[in-house]
Amino acid sequence: MVGLVVVTALAVGGMVYKNLETAIIPKEVSELRLEIQLRAQEFLSEVRIARADVLALSVTPPIDGIIRAQQSGGVDPYDQTTEAQWKSRLCRIFEGILIANPTFAQLRYIGVADGGREMVRVERVRSSGAIRVVPPDELQEKGHSGYFQETLRLESGAYYASALELNREHGKIEEPHWPVLRIATPVHDSDGRPYGILIVNMDVTAHLERMRRATWLTAQTYLVNKDGYYLIHPDREKEFGHELNNPSRIQEEYPDWADAILKGTSLEEIDAYKDGKRVALLSFPIEIQGGEGMRFIEVLPYSELTSSLSGVQSASILAGVLASLLSVWVAILLSRSLLRPLNQITTAVVAYTKGEPVELPKISTGEVGLLTQKFGFMMEEIRRQSNALEKEVTDRIQAEAEVNARSTFLANMSHEIRTPMNGVIGMTNVLLDTELDEQQRGYADTVRRSGESLMIIINDILDFSKIEAGKLELEWLDVELYPLLEDVIELVGIQAEKKGILLHFRAERGIPHTVKVDSGRLRQILLNFLSNAVKFTESGDVVLSVRVVERVNDSASLEFSVEDSGIGIPEESIEHVFNPFTQADRSTARRFGGTGLGLSISKQLVDLMDGTIGVESELGKGSRFWFVVSLEVVSENGPLSAFELNLSGRTILVLDENAERSRSVLDLLGRYEIECHHFGDVESCGIALNERARAGGEAPVVFIAADILTKNPTGLSSIASGIREGSVRGVVAFGRGDDIKHMPLPDDIPTTGQLILPIRQSTLLDCLAGSFGEEVGTTAPSAQEGTDEAAQEAEPTRRHRILVVEDNTVNQKVAGHMLRKMGYRFEVVGNGLEALRALEEFHFDLVLMDCQMPEMDGYEASTRIRKMESQISQIPIVALTANAMKGDREACLNAGMNDHITKPINPKALRSILTKYLS
Repeated sequence: MVGLVVVTALAVGGMVYKNLETAIIPKEVSELRLEIQLRAQEFLSEVRIARADVLALSVTPPIDGIIRAQQSGGVDPYDQTTEAQWKSRLCRIFEGILIANPTFAQLRYIGVADGGREMVRVERVRSSGAIRVVPPDELQEKGHSGYFQETLRLESGAYYASALELNREHGKIEEPHWPVLRIATPVHDSDGRPYGILIVNMDVTAHLERMRRATWLTAQTYLVNKDGYYLIHPDREKEFGHELNNPSRIQEEYPDWADAILKGTSLEEIDAYKDGKRVALLSFPIEIQGGEGMRFIEVLPYSELTSSLSGVQSASILAGVLASLLSVWVAILLSRSLLRPLNQITTAVVAYTKGEPVELPKISTGEVGLLTQKFGFMMEEIRRQSNALEKEVTDRIQAEAEVNARSTFLANMSHEIRTPMNGVIGMTNVLLDTELDEQQRGYADTVRRSGESLMIIINDILDFSKIEAGKLELEWLDVELYPLLEDVIELVGIQAEKKGILLHFRAERGIPHTVKVDSGRLRQILLNFLSNAVKFTESGDVVLSVRVVERVNDSASLEFSVEDSGIGIPEESIEHVFNPFTQADRSTARRFGGTGLGLSISKQLVDLMDGTIGVESELGKGSRFWFVVSLEVVSENGPLSAFELNLSGRTILVLDENAERSRSVLDLLGRYEIECHHFGDVESCGIALNERARAGGEAPVVFIAADILTKNPTGLSSIASGIREGSVRGVVAFGRGDDIKHMPLPDDIPTTGQLILPIRQSTLLDCLAGSFGEEVGTTAPSAQEGTDEAAQEAEPTRRHRILVVEDNTVNQKVAGHMLRKMGYRFEVVGNGLEALRALEEFHFDLVLMDCQMPEMDGYEASTRIRKMESQISQIPIVALTANAMKGDREACLNAGMNDHITKPINPKALRSILTKYLS
């Protein structure tokens, strides 16, 4: 009986243990396989992100801008940007990417010329982590390197990935050692010739550390290259030994399984032995497209996999002994009641490993119940980890998809914005070529400058959208402060005049002439402030003021403020005005519109300038928005003309009832050390003129507000008398455009000048020159002169006929005006089908082809033209399109077009390309 009990107990325990071993060990190996795959995929995801960044960088404007500038004597013919300026912009982009990507160690733009010399290089200083722009004298020649030669052989849009190796500088391994992976893409010029490469050096130290962190304490992790040399090894002395004259390979450590490891094509488990002990050896291939393959290996002793079963084995044997001691009959009953649920558990576990539906027995008591509960917990934990892993993989795939979608979005955005902007800027240039009075020409010129400013912002968006940095980099350049502020005032001036609001510019004495600042960002902040002030003001004044807060050595802290007499802000809302998408209340948004985003952007820009920003407001009385920034002073005074120097001591009387307006005029005149006096009414001004005449003082120039002339056209007898007697040198009328246009000027008070508010410094100088009988020499050539010159140059082109294929009616007019002005004959059609019919019926010398059109786009039309059997197939086709991303030119050339011009159309670029193909 005892023997039967023992045999039964051992049989029960052995059966349970065997079934559990069969079920659990494959599950443990499966978990280990999943962990290896996750760590390998994490590394590959980082590589894919680096590849996406490099490819995105290759389409930023500075890449092509440097090429154009180098091929044109150092100046880009498209927009007169110098090679140094393009390189400076590229450096700032590189800096932003290095800040956003801690694993990026270097970014370089290497040219083919001068032995493959680096043109731009920005790197991370390993000792401090600081970002450093490498000066020109430290740039290296890389033409001999394998990665340079391999990348140059690739097509545009492809990329190269190097082997994983230790970084070298000047041909020697850098100390201390650090592993590098290089990702590069070729750069071609406009003719498709290799011009250089764009390359990022990734510091993969952190990646390798994450890969070597095994889930099991006794596991050993390896990473080997295609030849079996160790890149990761439990003994770090063996890592990268092939580069350090200490080669170690997996062929020596696992000679029987090395070939299977290196040649395997998928995740595999090898039942191997090491030091006489059985191990589970799993390998996973890491293939980087365009680079060398590697194998990621994990080795785990089987004793680790089976250690968790020892307690279950003991419990199973004990249960058998206890059951057998009662009786064979009880043992048989217990065996049935025990084995059935255990077999159900085993079956459930096996089904779970195969991904099949699982149902555990419903047992809540005893050892088997506890075992059932533990298996339930295990399955739930595995399910939770699998869901988490699946989510992580999904997130990574989504992130990669977003990176790919970004390029598509940028291309579409570029086209959708450039198309209408071509119409705005082009039609404004058309308008400027017509006969306009001074006020109309000023308005049209403001529209043109606004459009050009918008194009600058659009280009900046396209640049910075390719950088996944958490902050915006500023472009610190030498900027003349007064012209910039006058431009901002003039841009908002028309909007203010339509509402009847007086817009003033007031600057204290001592404002530096030239400072270092990002002019586009400063302009953006001030436009936000001024536009809001005009929007929320129904009547009264808006004043832009600038003053010096503090001077320290070569820097000046300047306060810029915009004050209005508008609706004001409730006290409880003031602290939220710089939050994004925030306005004072819902009624404000309904009444005035807007997103409430402008002030938030302004605050971020001021923060980037290390400045402070604030607001003071009282409900119903107005607001004052201000910011203070410290700027490097480049020069205190601008180049003064001889006339400006001769203004000292001259006298001007300002006759204006509006104290705020006259203060702005006096501030502007005060820059030239002119003696100025203000009078609020005609009578007091007349008395002052009589007194000066009796005292024999120099005859002054009188500035008269236009609305005073409207209110008191006959009360200026003393001024008229002064003009006749020579005691008044001249009269200048100033005011808003409508007031100047309709002022009832008496015949006996002829003006020597008219100034439309807000007054520009250059316009004021011209006016003073006329009033004091001097010449400033600042007047630009007239538009008519330019038209005559263009007509003379265009005369020889009358024999050529051009077909314009464009669906946008505004852009049809823009292109037609430019061609007409250049002297070309042309016809316009609206899509590719109409172009094919026109070419079959009439003779043309060149086709200007838009790309995106209804019915048939420019790509298909160009392809069909090239397939025609007649001489038409040889006609030059130039893409005239808003598609401005890199790759768009290649698409045009692949479709059979000869060249590519982007919108907005640059007349000089258009003339140049027409001359190229029609000369």
